[in-house]
Order: sequence, then structure tokens, then C-alpha cells
Amino acid sequence: MKKIIAVTLFVILLILDLILFGVGWLKVVFSTIQDWAPTFNEILQALAIIIGGWWTYHKFVLGRLSYPQANIEHDISSIILDEHLVLVKVQIIISNIGNTLLTINECDTRIMQLKPVPASLSGLMEKNSTDKQMYLEKSAEIAWDVIVEHIQYYNIPDYPVFEVEPNESDELIFDFVIDKNIETVLIYSHIYNITKKKPIGWVKNTVHNINKEG
Repeated sequence: MKKIIAVTLFVILLILDLILFGVGWLKVVFSTIQDWAPTFNEILQALAIIIGGWWTYHKFVLGRLSYPQANIEHDISSIILDEHLVLVKVQIIISNIGNTLLTINECDTRIMQLKPVPASLSGLMEKNSTDKQMYLEKSAEIAWDVIVEHIQYYNIPDYPVFEVEPNESDELIFDFVIDKNIETVLIYSHIYNITKKKPIGWVKNTVHNINKEG
């Protein structure tokens, strides 16, 4: 009811102004609005650009800086132990290239046989080139046989702490013993990113020819 009364009074006052002073003042008001309209429009556009830029920077730049960032490398060596066994030493160098503390809770390292070609893949090697290409297009990668795998946990009860400060590096070292008859292996390492809900992180693959000189 109060709103209706207020609107009614406004209309009455507007009519009285028109009777007493005519429409000249309305023309002045509309003219002023038209003169200032381009300026207001430019101001609004500038504000929109500023707000959009701030939102983008906050979401995609500052937001990403709060997540850990890492780079991992391999240093692989091998040595013959005896007439049957070879030691493969895998050194994983982890560099924290982000601005936050890098906390590692799981590292999965596998050694896969490339040469001689595993018996499970011998059929693929015998296929013609067209069949091989079709296989690779469907699977993206060949499922090489895993000879040995080691999963190391950190930063949980009864396990060691492993953290890397920003702009610093640290390393993990694992020893694997494999058959001497193996000539070439693929070393796969996966450092899991604990800030992600999905099991993703940083991966490194390295092909290594086994040292046969002892």
C-alpha cells in the first residue's frame, strides 16, 4: 500500500511540474543523459574488462600457483651380479618447481621388458605392419610385461617422511634384480599428486640398455 501511495504522489508531482514549468526541464535532463551516455558506456566497458581480468588472474594464475608443481628425471645404471642376475639401480630426481611444499605419499616404479620381446607379445611382432598399426591406434601404448614393481609409501604412520621445499630437489633410489638374459628395459615411475582426487601426478619413462660388461 505504501508503495502505491508513493508512486501516486510522484505522478501527481510530475504532473504539477509539467503544468507549472512545462517540458523544458525534461528536455534538459534527457539531453544531459544523452551527452553522458557514451562516457558511462566506456566506463562500464572498462570496469567489465578490469573485473574479467582480475577474475581470470585469480582463478587461473593465483589458483594454479597454490598447487604443487614438480619435475622428475631418471638416472639409471645396471651391473652384472653373477652369471644369472643383473642389478638395475633406479634413481628418481624430484624437483619442486612450484611455490608450495611438495609432499610425496606414494611412488610407483616398474621395470618392463622390451628385449627380447616377451612371449606374450611375440604374436604382435609377427603381425604385418597394418595389423600392428591398428593395434597401436586402439591401445596407444604396448602393454609390455612388468618384470618387477615396487610401490613405496611416505608420510603415513610407520613410513618415512618425504617432502621437497620450493626450488629444491631430492631423490629416491630403488634397487631391482632381474634376469641377465634381458637386454633392454623400460623404467616407469609415477609420483602421485596428493592434492588431486584422481590417481594422477608426475610420470617418467626411460628406456635402458642393460650393461653386459660387468
